[in-house]
Parts: sequence; structure tokens; C-alpha cells
Amino acid sequence: MELTPFDIEKFDVEKYLDDKHILYQQEGEKNIAEGWIGVNCPFCPDGDPSQHLGINLYSKGINCWRCPAKGSITKYIMKIERKSFSQIISLVKTYANTLSLENLKNYDRTDAVLVRNLKHDFKLISELQTIHKRYLESRNLDAEYIYNKFKLNCIGPGERDWSNRLYIPVIQRGKILSYTTRATNKNPKLPYKNAPVEYSVQDIKELLYNYDTAKEIIIVTEGPGDVWNTGDGFVCTFGTKFTDYQVSLIRKHKKVFILFDKDAEIPATNLLHQINAITDVELLLLSEGDPGELSLEDVKSLRKMIFGKIY
Repeated sequence: MELTPFDIEKFDVEKYLDDKHILYQQEGEKNIAEGWIGVNCPFCPDGDPSQHLGINLYSKGINCWRCPAKGSITKYIMKIERKSFSQIISLVKTYANTLSLENLKNYDRTDAVLVRNLKHDFKLISELQTIHKRYLESRNLDAEYIYNKFKLNCIGPGERDWSNRLYIPVIQRGKILSYTTRATNKNPKLPYKNAPVEYSVQDIKELLYNYDTAKEIIIVTEGPGDVWNTGDGFVCTFGTKFTDYQVSLIRKHKKVFILFDKDAEIPATNLLHQINAITDVELLLLSEGDPGELSLEDVKSLRKMIFGKIY
């Protein structure tokens, strides 16, 4: 039995909590934002008396405001049930089936994508600006090609925390569901800055960048820059930390390659172990650097090895 992303999207959080007699705060109550509910966090090492773990009713992501716990609702269920991921699949499907599409607000029934307005508090510039072009070229990329292929935009100066960043839409099922941004200055403190969850149609950590280009074979990298350099079929998890939801997407593919940065062998191995039981998966190790730094010839060789052809 396989757990699909749609099963997680349909999971009836409130019915599950009610059936388990777990108290929760609803949206609109103290410190609970729209689209969220709050429960006591089972991951807090010293216990949590004040419901600091938020569960997003749209993406089904979890986030504790007191400890580092983040991820998918499946992570929370595994903790509550004291069971493995494979052992909770039937339970998740049961609670997904209790919620009919006719009664599920905020759904676009044509393809079951959650309907929320994508928002940002900065202005976008559609024409490629000089500072953004120089950044892409500094990565040995064809700036105009990458800018157009990945539907990037520029953020200009004077936009507070977003100034002079590249706007990177995260498109899945043909729709922009979230976004991240990339600093263009040298040695930035925060290279990538993601959209707030409440500004996204779906939490960015429940998505895979460039996922619509992946077919039977999928190659998993860390960041958008890796994808820009390697092309179609390559996706990224937005860092070395990944969620159960992302794993469930990756598992759908016939063959998986994991290509993290040279210094990320441990998280890459952890991802391999999570996928290993269901899907044919292989870990690719770089001798140095990251996929975004591979030369054109190396990228061609890699694509020929994986796909049997360069493009």
C-alpha cells in the first residue's frame, strides 16, 4: 500500500484529533493564525503545556514554535501512534476518506490543488536586471536562458529583507504554489529566503522544485542552483532537510538518484534509507563541491549516464 500526496492533502486533522481525544486550539484563538490549529508538541524534550505545535490545515505541515520540530502531519502521527511510516499508511488513508471533496473548502476540484492566494510584500520586475544577470553568470549559467526557462523574476533594491534577490517560483502541476528567493550579493548570511507558509498555496517543504519535469527517473539535489545547472529530471528539496511529504513524491518514481553536495553525505544517506524499501535508489557522491558547480562537460556526462542521452 502506498501513501500518495493526495491522501495527505485530504487528511481530516480535526476528526483524527477528536477521535484521539487530543485537545487543540482552533484558528482565531490565542496566537493561532488563520489556517492553523495548535496542539501540545510531543517532540518538545521537556513537554509542552501550551499547544505550541501548529498544524497547517491546508498543507498538513507541522511546525513547533518552541522546539525545532517541523515536517509533515505524518511525522506527528508516527509520534502519537508510536509506529513507523509504513505502519500508519492505512490510518492516514482512513482519515483521508472521511473528508469528501464536496465538503472540503479551499479546494480546486479540477485537480485537488489547495486554493489560497499566493502573496508577497515586494514588487517583481519581469525584465532581467544587471545585478541579477551578473549573479547567474557568476555561476557559469546562461543568464537569459535560465531566467526564462524557470520563469524567474527580479526583486529590486529597497525591498527590506528581499532587496535585489532573484524571485524563484515553485511550480507543481503547472501552478505556482510557493516561491523562494536567492540573494545576489557575495557571501550572504541567508542565501535562500523562502515564502512564509501563510503566503503560499502550499508549504514549500511539501514541494519539489522542477518536479513537473521528472518522469520515471528523478534526481534529487539540494537547491534551485543545482537544478539550473543540471536541467530537466533534476529536482531539489530546498536544503538537506526533507519532509515525509517530499519523500512520498520521490517514491512514486521508478528510479531515484540522490545527488547532494559533497559535505551532505549523512542527510543524503538518510534520504536513501527512507526511499530504499519501496523504490530503486542510488546515491551519487561528488568528489568535491555541489551539482551547481559541475562543468558543462560533467553535466553532459552525468545526464548521459542517467538518461542514456544528454538532453
